Amino acid sequence: MKLHDTHGGNPQGEIGRFYRDVLACLQQAGFRFLVCGGYAFEFHTGIRRRTKDIDLFVLPHEVEAILDTLQVNGYRAAISEPGWLAKVYSGEDFVDIIYNSGNGLCPVDESWFDYGIEATLLDLTVQIAPPEEMIWQKAYIQVRHRYDGADVAHLIHACGHKLDWRRLVDRFSDHWPVLFSQLVLFEYIYPGKKFLVPRDIMQDLTRRHQQNLHTGSNGDAAVCRGPLLSRFDFQADVQEWNYQDPRSVLFQS
Repeated sequence: MKLHDTHGGNPQGEIGRFYRDVLACLQQAGFRFLVCGGYAFEFHTGIRRRTKDIDLFVLPHEVEAILDTLQVNGYRAAISEPGWLAKVYSGEDFVDIIYNSGNGLCPVDESWFDYGIEATLLDLTVQIAPPEEMIWQKAYIQVRHRYDGADVAHLIHACGHKLDWRRLVDRFSDHWPVLFSQLVLFEYIYPGKKFLVPRDIMQDLTRRHQQNLHTGSNGDAAVCRGPLLSRFDFQADVQEWNYQDPRSVLFQS
């Protein structure tokens, strides 16, 4: 599949040349990456939308070498958010180099590449992030000014019939209630499409939820998991109400 330019302009223009040069530079240096963000969303769902940048997902242990390579090629590149995000700049334009999620729960690993899908972007052959990993990451983005639940619903609507559902559930591990909540909403949003979520998956997650109802407390009462969904909207819980922020443990090195 050949991806369209989602900036509404000519992909061979200045910003297109910047993006293509970054992609080609990494490929020539032998680095692997996966295209995500708006380009991957269009690939999986067919929904086109304007996007301000391009997201590349890379292995954590290669980040420093990738930044060094891009700097040698004349670009300003640096870690932007320790633990998960770096940026490469050309003037005001930039490329995101992502190697984890902002909450620390979704590190890029070899499985991302094992299930990556080939596509053409800016006349280069690239790998697109798998829909399972996109759902995994997007399910946690529940910030007041950015909620990716609609993206999750659209990905399930477009890819539910071919998702590796068991692998997706395993990705969430102990945080399966986040996925469960998204699946319940999916059935509400698309009542005629509930068959896209396998019955055994919903039965499994429903059983886990019912077990939680009968076991009382399900974790440390001093912990608030809200910051895993929004680091902005749960500041009072951590700063004023003395709840422990679970991200402080996840980002320890």
